[in-house]
Amino acid sequence: MMRMLDYFEVAPGRADEAERLLKEWASRMKGSPGFSGGYVFKEVEHTGGRDYAPMCDWENSEDLQAFW
Repeated sequence: MMRMLDYFEVAPGRADEAERLLKEWASRMKGSPGFSGGYVFKEVEHTGGRDYAPMCDWENSEDLQAFW
């Protein structure tokens, strides 16, 4: 199994856009060969922006590479 974990901070006022894009990204992974599931960790506002950490699991590195 491969687990991909990323982290990014969204600029103040752009959280709605970021969440929309994360949902689109997640929907593209569903049904992809080797995709096992995922989750987005979200830190509530702390400095006017938001931090996100999307995590997804793949059966193997080849499937992850094929998705990218």
